[in-house]
Amino acid sequence: MDVILLQDVQTLGAAGDIVKVKPGYARNYLFPKGFALRSSKRNLAVAEEKKRNIEMSSKRIEQANMSLVNKISKIELTFEMQVGDEEKMFGAVTTKDIQTALEEKGIL
Repeated sequence: MDVILLQDVQTLGAAGDIVKVKPGYARNYLFPKGFALRSSKRNLAVAEEKKRNIEMSSKRIEQANMSLVNKISKIELTFEMQVGDEEKMFGAVTTKDIQTALEEKGIL
């Protein structure tokens, strides 16, 4: 039986893929859990639309991430920390320190 995956299924494929499975597996597992639809013309159109939406949203997210990477790569952060006699720092620079510094610079 051919089914259209609505979500990524680890053993079968990614969302939008058309895969062959045994009818019992489709009826008892994939269909009830909402992981797949029966392969038909109408369902193919629905799956294609969903796949297009996923691709568009992932492109938008990727563009936003690249924009953030470009902003962050141009910034230099300096932290005032206590150091010992041998110029070894006490403590560590934490992710919270970095987040606060980026917020002060207007990045986050």
